[in-house]
Amino acid sequence: MEKEQVLASLYNLRAGLSVISVEKGSVVNSKNNQVKEEKEAASLQKATKRKVRDIEDRLEWKKRVANRNLFVGIIVDCVFPIFVNIIKILFALLGPFLLCWGLFYGGWFNDWMFSDPTPKWATWRLIFVIVGLVITLAAIFVVFAFVGFSEYFEGMLVQSPSEIATDKKEAKEQIKVLEKEKRTLLGEAEKKRAEYEVVNKETTAVLREKKKNCQAVYTALEKQYSPLLDSRDWQHIDLLIFYFETRRADNMKEALQLVDRQVQTNSILQAIKTATAEITDTIRISTSRMAQIVGNGFTLLSSQLGELQRTQNLQLMQMNEMINEQKMLKALQQKANVNSMQLMEDVKYMRTLAENAEVRRRNNA
Repeated sequence: MEKEQVLASLYNLRAGLSVISVEKGSVVNSKNNQVKEEKEAASLQKATKRKVRDIEDRLEWKKRVANRNLFVGIIVDCVFPIFVNIIKILFALLGPFLLCWGLFYGGWFNDWMFSDPTPKWATWRLIFVIVGLVITLAAIFVVFAFVGFSEYFEGMLVQSPSEIATDKKEAKEQIKVLEKEKRTLLGEAEKKRAEYEVVNKETTAVLREKKKNCQAVYTALEKQYSPLLDSRDWQHIDLLIFYFETRRADNMKEALQLVDRQVQTNSILQAIKTATAEITDTIRISTSRMAQIVGNGFTLLSSQLGELQRTQNLQLMQMNEMINEQKMLKALQQKANVNSMQLMEDVKYMRTLAENAEVRRRNNA
């Protein structure tokens, strides 16, 4: 094979690998978007459940009000509050009453105390003062510091039977509103969940086809170019192109021997990076030359893909959207500054995805 033919084959091989690398970037972005959308869907479901729980709590309370017996309501909201209010008032007044009684007692109690020859009246007076002071301070603490003045005396407003009936009527109306709000909320959440599942299903199908197509392109490249260059050496393709472009090698055997020297001296990585930088301008500037090379290469690759579909009964959907003459050239130029070792890492990533997907398919079958 002539030198120019070998060089053209290497460029076409690099173009095919670049196509797979471009698809790898697309697949990674799609998978990242899937993860992001999945998180957003989970967050939406969580927020919806929280809102529904809040509505259900309010519904439960409103249903209690709406379904409460009027007689029970009168007992609970009229009679019982009056009893509680009396206790509140007594609690608020008991301390000052005992305090004043201890300090300024009089009348029959005063006569009874003074008529007793013993000085026990002084002891009783002291007890009243202490107990009254303690109760007064406790009442002040409860009313002002713990409960609040307005809240303490707010409960003294007793509902009338007509107000209780009005509350029942309003509660029934609010139940209808809350149930409608709950249905709307659940309906919107279900609609968005269904939309997410449709999009996710479509994305998964597209990703599955991309994986299968990339595997088919790799197989076609292998069939077409393995006789020229073993696939284990494809990671050195930039260095091989560089050797041919700079006339350091006239045939593949010489070029591979130069590559082996770089491997033996542990300088292969730096050599490939240098070679990539050198051939990047050639790929991007020599557009006409690259277009002609890729055009001829695509014809050969298409033939291999067609043969694969016939012999292996492959259904390669959306293959034309993935690879054609223009996209091969565009991918070659787009990935010109990506070294061949990184290209092969991208290829390995896509092949692994395709193999894992095939294993899952067989297991499910």
